[in-house]
Amino acid sequence: MLVFLALGVISGILAVVFTNLTAFDFSNDLRKDTFKKIMSFSESQTDFFKTGSLITRVTNDITQI
Repeated sequence: MLVFLALGVISGILAVVFTNLTAFDFSNDLRKDTFKKIMSFSESQTDFFKTGSLITRVTNDITQI
């Protein structure tokens, strides 16, 4: 019974670790893609969206996702 308990605990820990790694990689890729898209904006598009809004999109909004 203790062996199954230990396996359950180890499996739970590994599930959390791999979930966090996957989420980190996904958000990192999303930030990079968003930054590339923002850098391709024209000057008028950048003025329309405002710099503060674009920074928020790259940081806080992606973290919330």
